[in-house]
Amino acid sequence: MSTEPESATPPAPKPRGKYSAQDKKLANDLSLAEQVILAALGNDEAAPLLAEGGYTPEELQAGLALQKAAMQGFIARQEADAQQIAATRDFKAADKAAHATYTRLRGFGKSAFMKDAVGREALGLSGTEPQDQQKFLTAATALVEQGKNEPYATKLARKSVTAAKLSDFAGKLDDWKAANQAQTDAIEGVPEATAARDAAAKTLFDWLAEYKQFARTQFKEQPALAKRLLL
Repeated sequence: MSTEPESATPPAPKPRGKYSAQDKKLANDLSLAEQVILAALGNDEAAPLLAEGGYTPEELQAGLALQKAAMQGFIARQEADAQQIAATRDFKAADKAAHATYTRLRGFGKSAFMKDAVGREALGLSGTEPQDQQKFLTAATALVEQGKNEPYATKLARKSVTAAKLSDFAGKLDDWKAANQAQTDAIEGVPEATAARDAAAKTLFDWLAEYKQFARTQFKEQPALAKRLLL
């Protein structure tokens, strides 16, 4: 009598992103691997013949653990991809808010220091509005930090760049920095998760290939049993 063990592996999430076709194939291959191993574990008739090749119940359970690890790696990679998408979306929103506020304050500030090149330089208002991230951060920080000090504060306030507005902009800059760091971390996390997933999958499929090679030879003269073992 065969008693097929229940799978403890969580279902794979729906693959997403530009590699969805590859992800779907991998998810399917991982599920098939689980079915093959469970079929062997649940077949008492095949057990002694599998054991001749070292595929004892303990070894088959070890194979099932490899499958579980590979599936967990797959799920972790999917989650990393989702985190990157979310982090990029959040950064775009923070970037848009910070730039919109800076553009407005910068325009007012330049009018306040139209004839004061030294003041414009100190406040990061010289030249055209920076688009490069680091240059934007440097200029925006100069406006916030120097704009609180005299004689800049008074002249800026006359053109609607008040302390309250600078404080609000400082908050937007903090949000920008946090979102930028979160996006960087998420981007770096994807290749790390991909490497871990691929390594776990390779370990599983190498084990499975050896198992199948032995089992197909062992049950070559027993096609009905081989079929039940999903060979």
